[in-house]
Amino acid sequence: MAVKNFSKHQFGLMLLQEPWVNNGQVCGLGVRNGDLIYDTGHECPRACIIIKRTITYSILSEFVSRDLVAVEINTSRKPLTSSIIIASAYFPDEESEAPPFGGDKT
Repeated sequence: MAVKNFSKHQFGLMLLQEPWVNNGQVCGLGVRNGDLIYDTGHECPRACIIIKRTITYSILSEFVSRDLVAVEINTSRKPLTSSIIIASAYFPDEESEAPPFGGDKT
């Protein structure tokens, strides 16, 4: 239902936790006009971002893990250019620490 609203209401991005995963791939979202970003190297990712393809962004790979996904969105409104960092994080109940932040990089 959330992804239908993403397309219907033309949202720019969605932050998701605990997506349905099958064989290491996030499934069941039916994303048509956006990119699905998550840790493809993990068998069971718990955080992801859907971002509209018309938005200029960069994946912050040092902040992508099973429980964390971060992107930098570039905004441009002349004469100003700026960026914003957006992250989707999963905080598991069974763990007392926050999601990993890419090793020594914080």
